[in-house]
Amino acid sequence: MILRRRHYLILEEMQKHPEGITRKEIVELIQRDGDSRYNRKAFVKDLPRIRKAMDVEIFSHNCGKNVWRYSIGQSTPDQQERAKMVGTLVANILENMFLKEFRDLGDKIQPIVIPQGHEYLHTIGIALRENRVLACTYRKFSDSEPYLCTLRPYALKAFEGRWYLLAKKNDEHQFKHFSLDRIQRLELTEKTFRPVSFNAKEFYAPFFGAFCDQSLKPQSILIRTNEQNAHYFRTLPLHHSQQELEPEGDTYRFRLQMCVTRDFEMEMRKYENTEWEVEN
Repeated sequence: MILRRRHYLILEEMQKHPEGITRKEIVELIQRDGDSRYNRKAFVKDLPRIRKAMDVEIFSHNCGKNVWRYSIGQSTPDQQERAKMVGTLVANILENMFLKEFRDLGDKIQPIVIPQGHEYLHTIGIALRENRVLACTYRKFSDSEPYLCTLRPYALKAFEGRWYLLAKKNDEHQFKHFSLDRIQRLELTEKTFRPVSFNAKEFYAPFFGAFCDQSLKPQSILIRTNEQNAHYFRTLPLHHSQQELEPEGDTYRFRLQMCVTRDFEMEMRKYENTEWEVEN
């Protein structure tokens, strides 16, 4: 079932408003986007189509006086994870639609691009879904020659313009990351494996970036910066644990609860007039 731009816009707006949005607000949104004929009846017809195509729970709430609010279900952990995944999918689809519609603008639009490794995503997706072992030819930047290995895949993560596969190599027990742009060949095997109990969200939660040293423990990190940088931290938090503290004069402060990694240290070097320390 093919959805149109308006369907994704409706989902995006519901994602922004967990408390729900009214039919009137939805109709006005689509009309502002250029469909002046869109009305409440059209939305009522669109609703089951969106539910079926995206496999997402959308709840309606009667607020009285023929006012209904619509929201994506997020009352359970499973619903929250599903809503988050749908939000990511919708954002990517809308971006792709934008790039297609305005491709005549050429290099006036400079999107974020992950240039290599996308050809392996479908194969990895099947392996993750079916717990299939992958046969891989891999070459590190530090190696002169590639090597062959088998991988038991557990998760995919995008970071800083690269896709990374989290997997266990050969018969090893520890997790390792493999950058897709360094893979020279990747094939599904008929062999399956029984994955250990694993939660990707919990695995990456204490870290910034893709490289996760599980021997590290989260620490309290205090960031001091100026007003200009504070705006960046607010609009694009470094970590889900980020909290803004009361400023001290002209100094703005943020606290994080996370592991200190090389990725985090490199990120902090981007900001001038910014200091950070691990609190005791």
